[in-house]
Amino acid sequence: MSELVTNAYRNTTTDAYVSMDWEPTSPDFRVTVWDSGEGLPRPVVARADDENGRGLTLVESCSDAWGVHDYTDKDAGVTGKAVWFTLAPSPPAMGQTGQSSTRTGHRMWTAYGTPEETAP
Repeated sequence: MSELVTNAYRNTTTDAYVSMDWEPTSPDFRVTVWDSGEGLPRPVVARADDENGRGLTLVESCSDAWGVHDYTDKDAGVTGKAVWFTLAPSPPAMGQTGQSSTRTGHRMWTAYGTPEETAP
């Protein structure tokens, strides 16, 4: 996520926004970063001595899926995009029950991704 937020910070002069959404069905967890910068990000091939250019390659290698939504409307004078990635939890290993540990007063997630409220 830090790669997307850093790119948004570097490529816009206004605020960037981060959203993290969990759904009970696949792909389960989605992170989206919005910014008002012009142009769409695309992966590049970084040379060994380059200090930049690896962000989207890292996002691609660590996520289940990723993409970009272009929200530019030149007629309205609007620029912007949302870069997102999804993560799906691994299925529980054989013998796992899918139960979470209990920590008082915290929202916990089971191995299956089902939220459960713990006692206060």
